[in-house]
Amino acid sequence: MNAVLRIENLSKKYPKTQQNEEKYALKNISFEAQKGELIGIIGRNGAGKSTLLRIIAKITKQNEGYIKLNGRITALLSLGATLQKELNAKDNILFYGAMMGFSRQQVMAQYEKIVQFTEISHNKHTPIKHYSTGMQMRLAFAMAVFLANDIILIDEIFLVGDAIYQQKGVNKLLELIQNQKTVLFVTHQMALIQQLSDRVLWLEEGKLMQIGEPTQVIKSYSQQHLQAQDATVQLNNLTRSHAQKSELIFSKIVFNKTSYQPNEECKISFYLEKKADKAFQNLHLSFGIFDFNGLCIYHFSNLFVHQPIDIFDEKQYYEFQIPQIQLKSGKYTLNLHLIANNELQDWLQQIVVLEIQEGNIYQTILLPKGVVQPSFFFHIKEKN
Repeated sequence: MNAVLRIENLSKKYPKTQQNEEKYALKNISFEAQKGELIGIIGRNGAGKSTLLRIIAKITKQNEGYIKLNGRITALLSLGATLQKELNAKDNILFYGAMMGFSRQQVMAQYEKIVQFTEISHNKHTPIKHYSTGMQMRLAFAMAVFLANDIILIDEIFLVGDAIYQQKGVNKLLELIQNQKTVLFVTHQMALIQQLSDRVLWLEEGKLMQIGEPTQVIKSYSQQHLQAQDATVQLNNLTRSHAQKSELIFSKIVFNKTSYQPNEECKISFYLEKKADKAFQNLHLSFGIFDFNGLCIYHFSNLFVHQPIDIFDEKQYYEFQIPQIQLKSGKYTLNLHLIANNELQDWLQQIVVLEIQEGNIYQTILLPKGVVQPSFFFHIKEKN
């Protein structure tokens, strides 16, 4: 075997304030990554995924165990760690390349490719502090994959943009694997895991539950977590990713029911909580409903219905009303996304489960196929 990364009995613990207790973020993790392999890392928020990558990247130090590397690392984990906000795109690319050990000539050989990939040609001389969060993430991702070392650590949050751009990112990751780079990729998107991964590593509360063939690991993970939840789901104590601000977060989500019949009215209320003493403006609140293969079935946003939230008011909460939840029976997950002050504040994935009960809205013996059961009309017309 051609292992470029070997981890043995890796543990990371943090002190807790109450009774001098310690909490394990990771406990006794052992695995190897081979040259030219992509390992997808899955688990709920707080499972230890980001901690694992940060230890491998030597941003955080483990308490126990050891890591053996056979190659250099590129880590794309935190937006602020790779971008210099006062510099323009070119200077950022040169700075990053030098930091990664590439010569100026090697960096400039990739410069136009990075600019074209990121789609920032008209803004490449602008200081990136004026870029949107999404554009900054795209630049950071492009620099990492075009100026890649032997082992690449990627948080899914950087694979942003529309479907076309996301596919460009996926294609670039596949190209890295073909060029014998090793990639560890944290994601909640099971379809992406299925498409990209050679193996999947599943973490649960800091423990390695399973590592192996993607289909089997995803099946085990899904069976454990697709449990119906209460109408109110508390979110404020969950661990957030280092790649987001977390100054304004989702504190809880409230459904009008614990489960739904197909085509029933669904109301979902979002409560937010300030973690910083500052004003928050221009809120973009959105969520997606996903099946457990990671396919987005529905996507909702306050901006889709032209309802801007100019200033966050702590006396308010925000409700989405879906007149008919036109889904077939089963369990679905919600991804929650919050932008304020032009910065990604909170992003929670597969934390909340939505259950649709057995039912056929058409009331026929013939069972409908597909994922949704839409209302529609059918007419028999006389020919002219």
